[in-house]
Amino acid sequence: MAQVYDLCFHLRKCPPIFLQDSLLQNEDGIDTSAILTDLFRSVSGRFLEVDFNLPKRRQLENQKANYLKSLHIACWLFSHPYFIGRNSLVPKIHEFLFNDLKPICDIVEFEKWIEDEERTEEMVRTGLFACEIQPTGESIDEAIDKLSAISTIDRQEILKKSSQAMKRMMEIRKKMAEKKAQEAANPYGRE
Repeated sequence: MAQVYDLCFHLRKCPPIFLQDSLLQNEDGIDTSAILTDLFRSVSGRFLEVDFNLPKRRQLENQKANYLKSLHIACWLFSHPYFIGRNSLVPKIHEFLFNDLKPICDIVEFEKWIEDEERTEEMVRTGLFACEIQPTGESIDEAIDKLSAISTIDRQEILKKSSQAMKRMMEIRKKMAEKKAQEAANPYGRE
C-alpha cells in the first residue's frame, strides 16, 4: 500500500528542470527519452537494460508539448522510493504514461499537476490505480470513489452529459412554445 499524502508531497516537489520543454521540441529542453529510460531502469532494477519498449524518438516528437511535460512530471512521481525496484510495475507504469495520461493532458495543463492540489492528487491516484496499488488506509471502494470525485475525465463526461440534457430540454421548450404560439395565432383552427 502507498501513502497518497507522501506521493502528493513528492510530486509537488518536482524539480523545475522536469517542467522544461522536451529536447525533442526545443534544443534547450531536457531529454525526454533519457528521463523515461532512467525511470524504467530504476523501477525495474535492471540498470543495464536499454529496451523497455519505449516510444521511438519520432513518435515522441509528434506529441503535444503539454503531454511531454506532463510525462516528465509523471516520471518524477514514479521516481519516488516506493516504486524503485518493483519490476512488476513496469508494464503498468508504461500503460499509465503512454495511454492513460494522454487523454487527461488534453484537458489539464502540465503546471496544474504541481500547482493545483486536486490535480496533484488526481495524478497520484490515477497512477496508483493504473499500478493496481491500494492507497494506505483506504478500501478499494473508497479509493475508486476518491479518484472518481477528482477525475478530470469523469468531470468532463458529467459536463458533456449535462450540456446534452440542457440542449434537449431547450429544444423541447422551444417546440412547446412554437406549438403554443401556433395555437394562439389560430384559435379557430381546432373547431
